[in-house]
Amino acid sequence: MLVQVYLFISIRNMGRGGKVLLAAVVLVSVVVIYRAMSSSTDVNGEHALMIFGAGTLGKFIAHSWRAQYPNSLIVGVTRHDDPPDWFAGIKVKHISRANILDNPSFKYDYLALCIPPQDNYDGEARVALAQWNSTSIGNAVFSSSAGVFAEQHGGVVTEESKTSDSARTQQILDVENVFTSSNGISLRLAGLFTETRGAHMYWEKKAQEDASYTVTDGDGYLNMIHYSDASSAMIRALQMKRYVNMYLVSDGRPIAKQQIWNSAVERKWVNGTRSPIFTKCAAPPCGKRMSPKLFQDTSGWKSIFPAWDEPLNNNIREEFV
Repeated sequence: MLVQVYLFISIRNMGRGGKVLLAAVVLVSVVVIYRAMSSSTDVNGEHALMIFGAGTLGKFIAHSWRAQYPNSLIVGVTRHDDPPDWFAGIKVKHISRANILDNPSFKYDYLALCIPPQDNYDGEARVALAQWNSTSIGNAVFSSSAGVFAEQHGGVVTEESKTSDSARTQQILDVENVFTSSNGISLRLAGLFTETRGAHMYWEKKAQEDASYTVTDGDGYLNMIHYSDASSAMIRALQMKRYVNMYLVSDGRPIAKQQIWNSAVERKWVNGTRSPIFTKCAAPPCGKRMSPKLFQDTSGWKSIFPAWDEPLNNNIREEFV
């Protein structure tokens, strides 16, 4: 109040030139403040998201994030010098992996690591985590794999279930440990698919190449999740309070390999003129049945895309581009 009175008295006592000068100063101050506020949202990173490994899952995450935060900064990291075509359409800034700094001055509130197993996998995870502001309200989330579990006899799998001892599994667990030690979150995702990606497409390709191509344990359970549901789970994990460091994520509908193929044929996702040969489990049941209950209960997330044994809903958008 005293400041307001002082300004009022000062303005009354000013000459015309002084008032013009004051008006100019106020206008410049307002512009500076506005630009600073705008910059903090659009450039400096309120809701700023880095997608480290911006492939198919990263594309789904980016589209959903852009819809939720229209003015946010989204950065996609790839191993290529040029960005994918879809970056421009939703204003994703591209950074080549070769240009990522080990200790950057600017850090992102949200980080999604979406790279597959590779040489120096845990090292890449550490580089990705170095881009994250661990004191922010957002999380760092790793798209891990439910393939790490050892269960192969039709049993129910939870977060506490035993993992296998394969070299690939150890690679993945090493990255999960890096995230756990940094207070990040790992989502062990079930088998990812869209109309044009997934097990059904692999089987079709192999059957076209070789009429005798065989899928073993055709009546064994697989656990699946559509890319759109996986991306919504990743986004929920990016935003949620950190209770535990690892969750299982699937559509909650374990399904036989043979049934996936039959559904793909019915949906006309595969040609179906040459089918792979599906054998039966030697000692049924086989495979595993994932339970996403902990993540559902903790985050409120649920899958939306129809499971393989459900009819497609024409209102569901299957692809962004």
